Amino acid sequence: MTNLAIIATAISVVVLALYAFFTKRKKDGVQADDRLINLLKETVDELEKKVNKQTQDIESLTKKVTALERENETLVKVLQGRDDRAQLFYQRGTEAFDKIEDMHKHLMK
Repeated sequence: MTNLAIIATAISVVVLALYAFFTKRKKDGVQADDRLINLLKETVDELEKKVNKQTQDIESLTKKVTALERENETLVKVLQGRDDRAQLFYQRGTEAFDKIEDMHKHLMK
């Protein structure tokens, strides 16, 4: 072969090698992209499940807190004597005390 043919053959081999290299690399890149996309989809699905679970937990806890706040408010009223029964007791006690005081004044005259 002549020098020109050898150079043309060498250039053809190099071009074909580069073409094969970049084609394979592109194919590997696409496969890597597909793996990454699938991994990200799985991650998103898992996170959505966790978010849904936490949303349910938050709703449940909110209901519990609301119930406990109502119960606490009732207990505070009872312990501080501000509930209806305590108020009625104080009113009747005051009336009884006033009657006893009136009776005492009449007896001491």
